[in-house]
Amino acid sequence: LRFKIKKISVLDFQKIIIEIIRNFKVIQVIEKNYLSILNDNTVDEFWKKALLEQSENDSRAINQFLKIVEELTFVINDLMPNLSTSIDFFIDKLKTAITNTKYQISEKQGFGVTITSIEQTRGIPFKVMILCGAIDGEFLLKYTPNQFLGIELPDSEKRHVHSERMLFYQFLTNSPEFFDSNEKLIYISYFKSDNSGEKVRSSFIDALLKISTLYEDGCLIDLSASKQQDLRLFDLSKFEDSVTEWSTSISNIDELYYLISKSNSTKIDIQLSTEQILNIGYIRNYLQKPLAQTQAEETLASITDQNQTLRKTQPDKIFSITELETYSVCPFKYFVKYLLSIEEPLIVDYALPPIEIGSLLHRVLQRFYNEIQTTQKLTPEEEKKFQKITEFLIGIGADVKPVMLHPSQKDYYLSLLVKFTNEELQKIKFDHPFYDLDRESILGFNNNPGYLQIWLHAEIEKQSNNWVFLPALFELSFGLNTNDSLSFGPIMIDNNFWLKGKIDRIEFAEINNNLFFLIADYKSKLDSNLSLKKILNGMSFQMPLYLIAAQNIFQKKMTEINPSGTVYYNLKPKPKNGKLEFYKCLMITTSNPIRILLGKSTGQYLKSDDELYEVLKVSIDHSKNIVENISLLRFPVHPSNLNECEHCKYISACRIKEKKLIFEDNSSDTL
Repeated sequence: LRFKIKKISVLDFQKIIIEIIRNFKVIQVIEKNYLSILNDNTVDEFWKKALLEQSENDSRAINQFLKIVEELTFVINDLMPNLSTSIDFFIDKLKTAITNTKYQISEKQGFGVTITSIEQTRGIPFKVMILCGAIDGEFLLKYTPNQFLGIELPDSEKRHVHSERMLFYQFLTNSPEFFDSNEKLIYISYFKSDNSGEKVRSSFIDALLKISTLYEDGCLIDLSASKQQDLRLFDLSKFEDSVTEWSTSISNIDELYYLISKSNSTKIDIQLSTEQILNIGYIRNYLQKPLAQTQAEETLASITDQNQTLRKTQPDKIFSITELETYSVCPFKYFVKYLLSIEEPLIVDYALPPIEIGSLLHRVLQRFYNEIQTTQKLTPEEEKKFQKITEFLIGIGADVKPVMLHPSQKDYYLSLLVKFTNEELQKIKFDHPFYDLDRESILGFNNNPGYLQIWLHAEIEKQSNNWVFLPALFELSFGLNTNDSLSFGPIMIDNNFWLKGKIDRIEFAEINNNLFFLIADYKSKLDSNLSLKKILNGMSFQMPLYLIAAQNIFQKKMTEINPSGTVYYNLKPKPKNGKLEFYKCLMITTSNPIRILLGKSTGQYLKSDDELYEVLKVSIDHSKNIVENISLLRFPVHPSNLNECEHCKYISACRIKEKKLIFEDNSSDTL
C-alpha cells in the first residue's frame, strides 16, 4: 500500500485498518457465506457442519483482530500520545500482538473432537474414543521412584503400574451402555519411530491383543507397511505433493472422496488397496450384524481362542509345590492367580512381614552352614566315619562334607549367626520402631535370647541326642533359574508332569553300611496342617514330592541311597508342655534310628518301610489328578474347606458367599 503521508499517528493507523476491512467487505462476505451454507440442503450434514464451523472461525477471527487493533491503539496512545511515525512501525507492533493471540469457537455437542486426559473422560458418554501415542514410556508412563525423606516408598512401583492399568481399563470401559447398542468405537494409535529413533508400542496393546481376537479380525492396521502399496494403487500423478504425504492416513471413503475432490479428480480415479477394502468391509459387516449374533460369535471365538492358548501352555508347564497345593485348596484360586496372573492385593505393613522374616532366616542359615562346611576340620575318626557320605556328595557334584556342630564352639557359631543376620538386615533396613522390634526378636535383647540363639541351642542338643543324620546340602534347587553352584533341571514325576522347587536342607546318615537321607524344611511354626493325613488327602505335597525329586536326582548319578522320611524344623522354637518344640517328623521309616526319639507320637512315623512307598504313590496320584484337571481347564469354585475362604484375597472374584447363600436357599426350599 502507498500512502501520501510518510508519518501517521496511531489513530490514523486504526482508521486505515478499518477502512481496508470496509472496502474489501470482509464482514459482509463472511455473513453471506454463512447464510448460504446454512440454507443449502444439498450438502452432506457432516460437511455442512464443518463448513459452518469454518465460517464461524472466520467471524471470530475478524472480531478478535478488531479487538487487538483497538487495544493496540489505546496502549500506544496512552504511552506515547504525540507519537507520529511511519506505518511500518505500527504494522510491526500489530504483527507482534497478533502472533500471541488465541481465540476459540463455541463447543458443539455431538460434533468435533474433545482433546483431554483419560481421567477427564470418566462418566462422559463418548461414543468414539481415540488413544493417541500409546508407546512404551508414555503409556504406561515411565516409573519415577517416589521418595520420602530420601527413602523410596514401599511398593511405589507396583502402585504406579496399578494406576496405569486402571487408566487403561477406564479408557476401554468408559460409557459401557454404548457397547450394548453397538455404538461404541475405540481406536488406539502408536507410532513406530520419530526423530529420536524407533519406538516400542505399549505393553498394554500386547496384552489386549493376547486376550482378544482383534488381530485375527483384522483390526490391527499397519499404515506404514501398506504405504508403498497404496501409493502404487492410487493414481497420484494429478495430485499435489501435500496429498501423497498423508494419503495412507484416511479413515473412510467419504474423507478420501473429499480429499480427491479438492484436487480436481473424480471418483473414477480412486483405487483402494486390498487391505483397505477388507478393513472397510469388516467394519460394515460388523455394524450390520444383529447385536445378539455379534456378541455370541465374539464370545465363542474369544473363549475358544483363550482355551487353545491355555492348553498350548500346559504340556510344557513345570509345576511348583505351591501351585499344586493352591489348586488342591481351591481350583478357581489357582486359575485367577496363575493363569490370569492377578496378584493378591498387598497390605502395607510397617513391620517385617512373616514371609520376609522367613526368607531372611533361610539366607542366614544357608550362609551359616556354608561357612561351617568351608572352615570345619574333621578329626581322622570323623573323616573315616563320614567317608561314604562324603564320597556320595562328591559323586553328585557337591564337594562338601556333612556339618557337625560341637557344643564347645557354640559361641563361635552364635557370632557367625549374628554377623550374617546383621548383614542381611542391613539390606532391608528402614527407619521404623517395628523394624527394631523384629531385629530384637531375631537376635535377642539384653539377656533375652532371640530366635536364632534358641534355634542354635536346640540344633546342638539334637545332634547330641543320637540324631544320626547330619545336614550336608542346603537350598538345593531343581528346575529353577539360579546361580547356585549346585542345581539341577526339572524333575519328571510322571508323564507330562514336571516339578520344580528348592529343598531347604537334606540330611544324610550311614546305617548298617547303607546310605539314607532325610528331607528337611524350615517353618515359622509347627501346626496340625503338617500331618500325614493332609498328605494322604491330597492337600499337602511338599515333603513326599521333594523326597521323590531328591531320589530321582541321586539315582541319575548312579548312586544307591534310600529315603528315610522327612522333618520340619521350627525357626521360632518355643516351649510346649515343658519341652522345646524344635522339630516334627513325618513318614519316618521303621528302620530309621531316630524313631526312638519320637516317643508315642504315631503320626510322625510309619508302620513299615514299604508304607513309605505307598504314601509316595498316593501323593503322586493326587498330584497327577491336579495336573490333568489343569490341562483340561477345570477350575470350579470349589474350595476344599470353606474356612479357607475367610482369608482368601480373591473372594470378591469368585463370590463364594453368594453361591453359599443360593445353595442354602435351595436346600431350605426342598425341605
